[in-house]
Amino acid sequence: MIQLLSLLFFSLAFSKVDKTISEVYIGEKRLDSYSGTYQPLIYQDLYQGKMTFSDDIFFQNYFQEYLFSEERNFSLFLKSELPGAILCSNELLSEHFEEMRYDYRLVSLSYLLEGQWHLNLMSEHLKLKGGCAFKLSDWLETCRPKGEDMKRFVSNLKEYTPAYEESFPAEYRESQWMDDKKNKTYKWYSHYRVKNTANLNKGFKDVCEDNQKLMTLLCSEEDHVFGLSRHLEAYSLLSRSNIINGMNKKSEAQGCLRRFSEVMSSKEVSYKALNDLFPSIQSFLTTKYEDRFPQGRVFFYGAAKEFEAKGLKSVFVKPQPLKIEKIVKEAPVEEIKPLPEKPKNPEVVAIPEPPKPELKKEIVEVKAVPKSAFLQAAEVRAQSDLRQVDVDMTKLKYDYVFTLNTINTLSPRLKTFMKREALYEMMNFDKLGTKEGAVPLLFIKYMIDMEEHQGLWNVISVVGDKFFVSNEIDSTYTTNPEFIQLLNNDATNRQWQIVILKP
Repeated sequence: MIQLLSLLFFSLAFSKVDKTISEVYIGEKRLDSYSGTYQPLIYQDLYQGKMTFSDDIFFQNYFQEYLFSEERNFSLFLKSELPGAILCSNELLSEHFEEMRYDYRLVSLSYLLEGQWHLNLMSEHLKLKGGCAFKLSDWLETCRPKGEDMKRFVSNLKEYTPAYEESFPAEYRESQWMDDKKNKTYKWYSHYRVKNTANLNKGFKDVCEDNQKLMTLLCSEEDHVFGLSRHLEAYSLLSRSNIINGMNKKSEAQGCLRRFSEVMSSKEVSYKALNDLFPSIQSFLTTKYEDRFPQGRVFFYGAAKEFEAKGLKSVFVKPQPLKIEKIVKEAPVEEIKPLPEKPKNPEVVAIPEPPKPELKKEIVEVKAVPKSAFLQAAEVRAQSDLRQVDVDMTKLKYDYVFTLNTINTLSPRLKTFMKREALYEMMNFDKLGTKEGAVPLLFIKYMIDMEEHQGLWNVISVVGDKFFVSNEIDSTYTTNPEFIQLLNNDATNRQWQIVILKP
């Protein structure tokens, strides 16, 4: 018996830890307030991370036990376990868990540093006394990294001390900053983050200190930042970076990043320092540097593991021009030989043409543009002639991430679009909801992502829950208007669900 127990403990000690149990399922959860009538028991979907009160599940499936008792197991497999495993299996999620946690921390730190540099330089430019006094070397001394990746990142920052100085127009003064803030013509990150305009010095200082506290938690790996499920821009940035190369052996990186974000959402803390961070900084970096630094200018210091492993640590240092000394050698004097005598009756010899070099066809690999969950569902429905197909709303959420410029463009247009009077007018004069006047899918997705529930209910009350939409998300492909149903009820767990119907 003792030998059996010893063998059991030995095998457990050296077996791979399933992170879906130890990190996802076990531990404290952050829940909404319970308002049921029985008991606040929670059911957590282990494959997609969704959490539901048992009361809600009981009433949603009240008659299923009498009609088809096995339906729940089949439904769980088809709607949760199978999609989760296809996206990223438990084994792969466990294997890449710590790496993905670090990746989300790194992109957060990179963007927070961009924000701190801006706040510091803007404080100096506006000559604010007691504003944001941020110094990289001082902050690095507060970091206590534990993992090897974070230690390497902090070490690289200390060794190479990156410093980026921005410049603001000389005539740009505090009064102009205040006018831009008041008129909501935001130009800088500080316009989004600084709320206290009555005392601008204190406003800058408070934001700066709040950001720095989170930065210290992140670099010391004592934070509650996981998959940044509230900030989809982070997923978009990571999925386009080189950092995922190390965990993309089976092309699983993007799927695992998405599943990690979903299943860890219940353990995340909402930090004020992350509010408006990603869209505003991303807009600034894109405007000034185009595609050079989409993840931030220090991101590479923590994402170059694959290069450092190959001994290419010099990638952090700007290459120095080589000094090449010109060595002039005297050319040797060649002996001049007499020309051969021409024959008296020379024979005409045909000179063969040199063989034509074979033209090598250059094979250019064209990467296919990924299709959104909406287009994939539409194609499945059409190819199999199905009556209806549910759109994978989790995948659709990550397929198209709205940038700050897009949000600023759509927001004023949608304020009009979401009013009942405007909807009635468009339905009567523009045939809104028909094939000729299809509702833009981009508008529907925007309202779902931004939780504009009133606008969505207005659309349903005026146009109906079934209508045609035009697909602007998959602009690369030729698409036709699709007939959909927009649902939000007990069957969808009070979440918005798009269903593609047979016209």
